[in-house]
Amino acid sequence: MVLDKFVEIIGIIAVLSVLLTATVKYQATETYQEAAPLAYQVVDSRIVDRPVWFGLWHSKQAQVIIRNIDNESGSFAVNFIFKNDVDLKTATQKADISPGDAKAISADFPLSGNVSVQASVLPGAKYVEKTRTVTKEKPLLDPNALSWFPVLSKV
Repeated sequence: MVLDKFVEIIGIIAVLSVLLTATVKYQATETYQEAAPLAYQVVDSRIVDRPVWFGLWHSKQAQVIIRNIDNESGSFAVNFIFKNDVDLKTATQKADISPGDAKAISADFPLSGNVSVQASVLPGAKYVEKTRTVTKEKPLLDPNALSWFPVLSKV
């Protein structure tokens, strides 16, 4: 009789042990943050002739005017590539631009002669919150539900 009860309890413990380790899959929605470039508009790009030393000399400057059309402030960079018949030089200039504002980002010509200029804008990043559906697992039975029965809660 005692042995029968012992076997019965061992059987219940074995079944509950399996049930407590069994899991079920379910769908959940979670939020995460993702980097996105700031929105901008190139208002103008041009070559500017600047007077230097009381106008005795002139220096050329490449200039890109950028308007931040995003709702967040950020840093914008412009990579300039200057190229003539024999050489190639690069320059990177940055500016912080508030939403709705426009700023000129400029670089002096490091070469002389017949120089071609290319410029590319690198906007800053902002973080946007997004949601996605993921598959998760949870125990089939809640182990805390067995706390009312001291022998089974120690399984």
